[in-house]
Amino acid sequence: MSQMIPACLPPREVTRPKLPPPADACDTHAHVFGPAARFPYAEDRSYTPPDAPLEKYLGMLDAIGFARGVLVQGSAHGRDNSAMLDALAQRPDRLRGVDARPFHEALVAANSERLVWGGDWLHPRVEGEMPDAGHLFELFQAWTPEAATQHRILVSNPAKLYGFPN
Repeated sequence: MSQMIPACLPPREVTRPKLPPPADACDTHAHVFGPAARFPYAEDRSYTPPDAPLEKYLGMLDAIGFARGVLVQGSAHGRDNSAMLDALAQRPDRLRGVDARPFHEALVAANSERLVWGGDWLHPRVEGEMPDAGHLFELFQAWTPEAATQHRILVSNPAKLYGFPN
């Protein structure tokens, strides 16, 4: 028995704000989807977005007066980042992307004394394959190779934050 995948509504027409944003304003969470003929959606997706390619996103930014944007992978494309990577390659002057390791490295470099690790077990609302907690921890170890930093994030910081004895 096949399951219906719900479709999302298309984006609304953008209203230009009465007061413009400051110069170089940045939208820090947006998605590009499709076009599906070029960037197909994942078979196991939980929703079907309307095609919302780079040109539409840039048009929205222009309409509200934002100079910059940060793209986040939309789950409708599953693990295929092609649509987002294509958009980033077309407009490196204006867009950045989030794909997790550079973000992790930036957080660790900026302030490892304030980070803790969380595995998010039992992984509610996961679409597609369920993550393996052991694999997630191995990624953490690979992305955070320094033993002292691992100890801060895994032992010292949570002990301080949650009141565990050291």
